[in-house]
Amino acid sequence: MGSIIEDIKSRYESELLNRVTPFWEKNSPDHERGGFFSCLDREGKTYDTTKYMWMQWRNVYMFATMFTTQYSDSKWLELAEKGFDFLVKYGKQNNGSYYFSLDKNGKALCADFGGFSIFSDSFAAIGAAALFNATGKEKYKEEANSAARTFMKNI
Repeated sequence: MGSIIEDIKSRYESELLNRVTPFWEKNSPDHERGGFFSCLDREGKTYDTTKYMWMQWRNVYMFATMFTTQYSDSKWLELAEKGFDFLVKYGKQNNGSYYFSLDKNGKALCADFGGFSIFSDSFAAIGAAALFNATGKEKYKEEANSAARTFMKNI
């Protein structure tokens, strides 16, 4: 029984480290403007440059969390922090909530898509909290708490 579990663990570990994370690390970051592309085909080509906030924050979460694992790589933390900076600069509304989507340059496309901006706020809380966990920097903790309060206010 132990060998089956070890085989499964080994396969998942290999997929995560050799396929999933490298795919997103290579294809998702927008090194020119900031943030991440998430509408990618199987080859990693961008087919839509809309930056949906829930997926932007999931990238921040994934890279920050991967940095805290035994496989830690400083480039993952750098990607998470640059993503955070882009999202807070362009994605946060005056009322504290996050937009639903941005264009590739960071201009708001949609503030609230039928109440779904709460997803942006919830993922912002999760992504910022992961960065706080990875770094201990107070600005990430403050943003995680702010996004969580906004989410709770709007549900």
